[in-house]
Amino acid sequence: AKLQTRLGRHVWLQFGSDMAALDRGLRFLRGLEPDLLRGVRVLGSVFIPTRQFLARMAFRPWNGVFLSPEFLSGVPEADQTVHQMVALYNQFNVEPLVESALTTAQEFEHARRLLGFRSS
Repeated sequence: AKLQTRLGRHVWLQFGSDMAALDRGLRFLRGLEPDLLRGVRVLGSVFIPTRQFLARMAFRPWNGVFLSPEFLSGVPEADQTVHQMVALYNQFNVEPLVESALTTAQEFEHARRLLGFRSS
């Protein structure tokens, strides 16, 4: 309905670990009338997993964000899910939006790897 008004210029995808739901949602968007999406940017939220982030989300998850016990079990497991998410984003031409604070060279390099960029 919002896209029909032609007032929205962006579709924002919330971060989560349910890749089947993400795939269904992206297929739904792809199936819409092309005119509805003309000039609309689709942006997908990405958080770069850290032990601190996983602990915070296990203790007090954000409202409306689903993160599976497997995702929350450790950084390697979460990295695998984020890698799958980025692959889906690429497949459906979604612009990834990294929302994590990257304050060290190590964190930045971790993000680059998950997003599929080669090391510099």
